[in-house]
Amino acid sequence: MELKANKRIEWIDCAKGIGILLMIIGHCFNTGPIQVFVRAVIFSFHMPLFFILFGYTFKLSDNKDSFKANLRKRFNHLIIPAIICYGVRLILNLLDALNDFDVIFFIKQNLIAVIFCAGSDYDIGSFHVYGFGMIWFLVVLFISSNIIDFLHLRLSYKQFIIISLLLTIIGYLIIITGLGLPLAME
Repeated sequence: MELKANKRIEWIDCAKGIGILLMIIGHCFNTGPIQVFVRAVIFSFHMPLFFILFGYTFKLSDNKDSFKANLRKRFNHLIIPAIICYGVRLILNLLDALNDFDVIFFIKQNLIAVIFCAGSDYDIGSFHVYGFGMIWFLVVLFISSNIIDFLHLRLSYKQFIIISLLLTIIGYLIIITGLGLPLAME
């Protein structure tokens, strides 16, 4: 199937819309056994759905120059909105902490939250990561798409597939061991 520049694919737009609605519903359900079950079902596929749809429409760079142009474009479309959202969230966190403000704890808490980009609070062993919201997805999408694009330019097809499979296995092992990576990259 050949696509013209900027041509929308209706079924992908519909799938994204359904994914967004399910994400909102999933984040609203967190009490009671039925709600927890519904949330678990939605959370089992909604983020992979977004990555799959992004991958389906992702155009790999043809050369070093197009990689640079695409990197700039992805930065403007993904990182700038993330920075704005993080800034707003940081201001809200600061306003929320004004009553009993501890500067060191505030900086540490928010720095760790930005580095790990957790959607919600979680623990890595005895290390607590405070949730910073769902905007982590934009940062991870930026990093992963640029890694894929860079590797595609540098590796043969066979090497690319082997590296992709190895990274998938490593990510799975990190998940089942309960470890977490910065930016939820596992």
